[in-house]
Amino acid sequence: MQDNYAKEEEYTVDVKALKAQGYRNDIIKQQQDQAKTKLNELHYDTILSFTSEKDQDNKHR
Repeated sequence: MQDNYAKEEEYTVDVKALKAQGYRNDIIKQQQDQAKTKLNELHYDTILSFTSEKDQDNKHR
């Protein structure tokens, strides 16, 4: 589960860096949207992982 927290940085869009490289605003927006989708998936996976771990713990009691 901690791996998921570390992955969050992978989906951070550095707008200043992209602008400095000459990317257009529409492309930057597209990158931000894709990153947001990935972050949402990651958060969902984190919740599922936590729930699964909790369920496993409860079964072993």
